[in-house]
Amino acid sequence: MSKTRKTGIIGIIITILLLISLVIVTNIDTATFSGAENIFGRLVMPIQNGLTSLRNRMARKYWFL
Repeated sequence: MSKTRKTGIIGIIITILLLISLVIVTNIDTATFSGAENIFGRLVMPIQNGLTSLRNRMARKYWFL
């Protein structure tokens, strides 16, 4: 078996495992994650708001580009 074929097979296996884990995670009841979701939201929202504000200021300043 050539190296590229082995790499392709490993990539397919990893992709399948990621898709299976994604299906499992999306089927879990969201109430179990509400605490972690709340903490994550409190950490991410200020960063997201700051980046959105920066983008809007840049868009107003460089609207002609």
